[in-house]
Amino acid sequence: MSTVTHRTTGIVRAMKSIKKKSVVKEDAEKLFAEVSVLKELDHPNIVKLYELFQDNDCYYLVTE
Repeated sequence: MSTVTHRTTGIVRAMKSIKKKSVVKEDAEKLFAEVSVLKELDHPNIVKLYELFQDNDCYYLVTE
């Protein structure tokens, strides 16, 4: 887990990276389904997921 800063707003967030090599295809589909649910949730006891990015090697989850 690392911290990242939005270039425009300066807001600091946490970011988790997941290597694509470690995720099998079936689990990737589950990951995307769970991410879509988490992006919609707004609850004080659940970490807010803001964005999911990916490149050739990793998935990046940006949270509070």
